[in-house]
Amino acid sequence: MPASNKRFQPLEMKNFKVLKMLVIFLLVLGILFSASCQNPNKTDNDGKNDSNAIKRYERAELGSAEANEADGSNVTNRMSYYSKIGMLGENRIFRLQEKQAEKVMCLTDSDGNVIKEEKCPYDYCSYDTDNEGRIYIFSETINEERKCTEMKVYVYDADFSLVDEIDLGYGTLTNGTFIFKKIDIDPNRRIILSEPYNGIKVFDFKGKLINTIEYSIIDLDVGERGKLLTLGLRDQVRHVVSFIDPATGIMDWEYDLDGSGYNAVVYDRSDKGIYIADVNGIFLYSPDDNTKEYIFDNVRSSGISGFTVDDFAFGPEGILFVANGPKLYRFTVVEGKEAEGETEVRELTLGKFHGQNEVWESAAKEFELIDPNVRIRLIDYRKEYGDNLEKYKLSLNTELMSGRGPDMLYSGELPYNRFGEKGLLVDLGDYVKNDPDFSDASFYMDVIESFRYNGRLYAMPLTFEITAFIASGTNLRAEGISIDDKKWDWTDFYDICKRVTKDENGDGINEKYAMPRISEDFLLSQMCGGDYSIFVDIKGKKARFDSKEFRDTLELCRAFYRDQLVHPSKQDFEMEASDRDMFTFTPVYLYPHNFLIVQLVKFSEDSILMRLPGEHGQGKVSAGAAISINSSCKSKDVCWDFVKFLANYERFGQTAGMTQTTGFFTNRAISNARLDKLGPVSVGGLGDGFVLDRKYRDFIESYISDTRTSAYPGNEINNIVSSEAGAFFSGTASADAVAKRIQNRVELYLNE
Repeated sequence: MPASNKRFQPLEMKNFKVLKMLVIFLLVLGILFSASCQNPNKTDNDGKNDSNAIKRYERAELGSAEANEADGSNVTNRMSYYSKIGMLGENRIFRLQEKQAEKVMCLTDSDGNVIKEEKCPYDYCSYDTDNEGRIYIFSETINEERKCTEMKVYVYDADFSLVDEIDLGYGTLTNGTFIFKKIDIDPNRRIILSEPYNGIKVFDFKGKLINTIEYSIIDLDVGERGKLLTLGLRDQVRHVVSFIDPATGIMDWEYDLDGSGYNAVVYDRSDKGIYIADVNGIFLYSPDDNTKEYIFDNVRSSGISGFTVDDFAFGPEGILFVANGPKLYRFTVVEGKEAEGETEVRELTLGKFHGQNEVWESAAKEFELIDPNVRIRLIDYRKEYGDNLEKYKLSLNTELMSGRGPDMLYSGELPYNRFGEKGLLVDLGDYVKNDPDFSDASFYMDVIESFRYNGRLYAMPLTFEITAFIASGTNLRAEGISIDDKKWDWTDFYDICKRVTKDENGDGINEKYAMPRISEDFLLSQMCGGDYSIFVDIKGKKARFDSKEFRDTLELCRAFYRDQLVHPSKQDFEMEASDRDMFTFTPVYLYPHNFLIVQLVKFSEDSILMRLPGEHGQGKVSAGAAISINSSCKSKDVCWDFVKFLANYERFGQTAGMTQTTGFFTNRAISNARLDKLGPVSVGGLGDGFVLDRKYRDFIESYISDTRTSAYPGNEINNIVSSEAGAFFSGTASADAVAKRIQNRVELYLNE
């Protein structure tokens, strides 16, 4: 052995154990790092959904104690005039209220017991308190003679003795009224008046205006060194939090806040923390790194469905006072074993790309009230993939194939049957079959059953979409045309379109068209069943796009445009009142929303809903909102409980985003309630008071009862056809050449 090796050999032997331990440590560290990088549930969470940060509270509704022995009334029998909380010290709460049509000043202790109550002699608008036990009531009254308002601040001590009156001068009227103003007092005894979504005015304690700050404000509180901690809007859309010097208007800092629904901001002088209330709850905001840490969840912490925080204040020893409209609650932090709970809390994840976050977050929280041992965290994949849905699908497929991914998926936008074939999604069919709550009495079971694929249900449809024609009864009668929409086909439709298209004055320009402008690829997809399933055998992994039948369909589709049966530019939503009966047909997605009524009214004086040609009396629907369960999930039964909860979640029917974009509800009660609430609506140039006539509801109900099939999920085949067919419609490729290219690409897709 060379001398050099002999020299180092003792050192190697001496440190062999140390080196071995170091190698093992590095390997473990590498594995942990890799796992963290591959965590499928990793999101830019910024604390919003950190259930460990949210404290557990014991709730008490204040006001159960009697107001006074003389009248025996209690605080809960009154309505708070303004849901603001004024703290006088740590344990006394001041509020302005209404009682028997009188405005009263009320001081209670932290248990809701009334300490003092007096009628307020002034027409107050808002109020604030300071650290020295004073109460400031802002009043604004209209001076009819001067056509303006008189603004004053009345200062009281804790015994409700008037100690000062400050005249702030005259205010302006807008359309004969004044805009509500909120008052805040800073440590320098400056008076801050703010108008929501308007500006801020700063007065000294003698009532002299010293500064005006232009700021679209939502709420403000006085922060450190008397500076204004403000919630506001920039460009009418960006929510921001700012720190402003009231004397100069100079901004120390301002940061954007993600999301929306911000209600209140509070500066806690005890810990110098900035706390903000939004639609989800109350969070501690850090301007240093622009992060949120939720301490209070609106639903989970309150235990009340639909709970919101309008104002809040901190009391001693972990007490949180929260105003929810006229009601005042005290939440006390539960410490120790009781707070930890004796049952393990399971976190489940719901992944989505489209859909409103607020809808799903609200549903998740309400489910957590039913099962407090479950936490459901929403993963919004658009944060990572932007608008690139196809990239999201590919990435999700990889995650699911490797046994990862979220526990549940918002799957209406996904090829869920394809995922299910690979064993990546749970068959929900047995859950539905064995659950007595899923019956024809409660759900449109024919619709749900239509989503089965090879006997398996890989997605639970919460909503579904119907495509139909709106037809002009006026135009059809004028031509003596009678249609049996359960028997016609697309050739019949073409022949009818030629009859109703008219050049009435012979100038070579049509005054009446069969249809408004619709794209060639959309019309082609409808002629092929909406999903091209008539040319695709998904199970057999074969396609028939190279058939004469498909080439003939291409030619027929082009004939609608060649023969000028389709308007060259005007679309149905561009129709004016004067365009009534200009068209005879237009395809439409039926949604339980007022816009459907507008479409029907604008299209014709006698609009008719008709089935698409080629359906032959069998309804075909497509998925709107649907939920699937990951086959790798370890809590499938709990996930099903949540899916069932969603299927019965009445708030979906009250949410505009759901009804406008996802169709009818598979839950009969929710669907009918939504239809019952449609209208009356106004239609420009045609009047108001329009409702959804019974004949339209009869069509919808008949179509649903005839539903036997659903569109194959995912747009992969539609996208292939659309990308290739354009060459045929533009005249740069023959039907045969385009059909062959489509055939090759679709079969390649089917056999991936």
